[in-house]
Amino acid sequence: MSESTQEFVPYSREQLLEKSNELAGVLEKIDEVREEKAAAMKDFKKTEGDLSAKARKLSKVIRQKGEYRDRQATIFEVSAARKPREDA
Repeated sequence: MSESTQEFVPYSREQLLEKSNELAGVLEKIDEVREEKAAAMKDFKKTEGDLSAKARKLSKVIRQKGEYRDRQATIFEVSAARKPREDA
């Protein structure tokens, strides 16, 4: 019968340097992923905000059973026609 055990093996300078470089690469990748997450969350929040605003507007229209809309109006200027005076 055999039994497996673990034994601590100290690293050489070269091995520690290799692990340090590996750690630096992993930490850099973590920073990249966090930046991607932040950008994605910004886009997500904008999309969510836009949809929420649209939902609120639709809800208001439904509650009021109608909505105000802009409409074009033509305004005519009316001025009294003056007759020239005959005694002048």
